[in-house]
Amino acid sequence: MKRILATAALAVDPANADLTAYGIRNTTVDTPFTLDASFGGKLPLTLDTADVPSPEARIFTNALVTVNTTAAATVRDMIENPSPWRGTGYVSRVIEVPDATVGTVTFALESRFKGTCLLIR
Repeated sequence: MKRILATAALAVDPANADLTAYGIRNTTVDTPFTLDASFGGKLPLTLDTADVPSPEARIFTNALVTVNTTAAATVRDMIENPSPWRGTGYVSRVIEVPDATVGTVTFALESRFKGTCLLIR
């Protein structure tokens, strides 16, 4: 069992196929994370986009964490929606990508380009 003591910054590295596909992998146990109470029950994931240019694709995904299917419901409640591309016109949401052949679920951040919004008050 992993104990999260600090925020986990997951580097965005398009060249790392394993990271892109799976994010943090913990697929061998039914309870993959125990959270420190100071996190309020949320898995403190952020995406490190330093030195990564804004994406050119209209829709793209970044894997966050892959867990055993039996742990998916618990982990789903732990994940907040990180927003790594602020100010670039992208809106992001967490999606689930199940793989029934190996019994895992990958939580990924799907980002879609919505364009720049101008609010006039």
